[in-house]
Amino acid sequence: MASQKELEIKTRLVKDKACHVYLLVALEDTEFNLKELSARMGLGKKVLVDVPEALMSPLLAASQRNTVYAADVPGARQVAALVDHSLAHTSALQMPSIDGSGCTSITGSEILDYLRQHCGSVTSVDFGNKAKVGKDNPPDLAEVVAATPVVTAVKEAADAEIAAAAQAEAAAAAARRAGTTVDGSAPAAAAAKSSSSAAAKASAAAKAPPAVPAASPTDVNALVVSLVDRVLALSHGSAAQERQAFEADVRLELTALKNASYASGYEAARGALRMLLQ
Repeated sequence: MASQKELEIKTRLVKDKACHVYLLVALEDTEFNLKELSARMGLGKKVLVDVPEALMSPLLAASQRNTVYAADVPGARQVAALVDHSLAHTSALQMPSIDGSGCTSITGSEILDYLRQHCGSVTSVDFGNKAKVGKDNPPDLAEVVAATPVVTAVKEAADAEIAAAAQAEAAAAAARRAGTTVDGSAPAAAAAKSSSSAAAKASAAAKAPPAVPAASPTDVNALVVSLVDRVLALSHGSAAQERQAFEADVRLELTALKNASYASGYEAARGALRMLLQ
């Protein structure tokens, strides 16, 4: 036993979005790159994730969760085992014994035989394959996904989690429409912002000069009254920008008056000429 090179085995239980479950098995120094593995399985951007601890019990024996012996439960028949290809040619592996009293020597082929007896399927995988999936290199593990059953308990838990998240979002949206938080209280930041906005609008309204009343462009009396009122509203200390705006308004009003006068005179002359010709 002392002359054997001790190689440890590691396992990892993962699932895809459709709730197919996979048991990854490899030597301790092997990397499980879930993003690359998901691409090879044809899952696209729906990357594999770890199965929650609370859902592992029906699928793996808790006392042997970090060894292949964890598959010694009926639920493991729903799990597809993906085993690193190097294990088939590896001997003198050291693993905890099935009763947990120490270590036992086991070969890679024995591990494969054990998993074939207890898991739904066993597939040899090169976890070190870095070839990028694409048009000329289609997913090489897509058939594993198609042949693996959906685990009902995992799917029910996932559906319940989605429903809870949707319910929470609906409650938050309703609270936002009502101007409150989920617990019914008004958000402090929103209340402060509303109060500040109202104060700013009131201040602007108080400082703004009276608006020019809507009147006929040729109503000289109304125009004079409006402009005089706005002049009186301007204080001697008014900002330059405010005075410039007022000057522009005066210039615009007088130009409109001039144009309206020209138009009225033209219409009057044309009417007189028409009557003369008749």
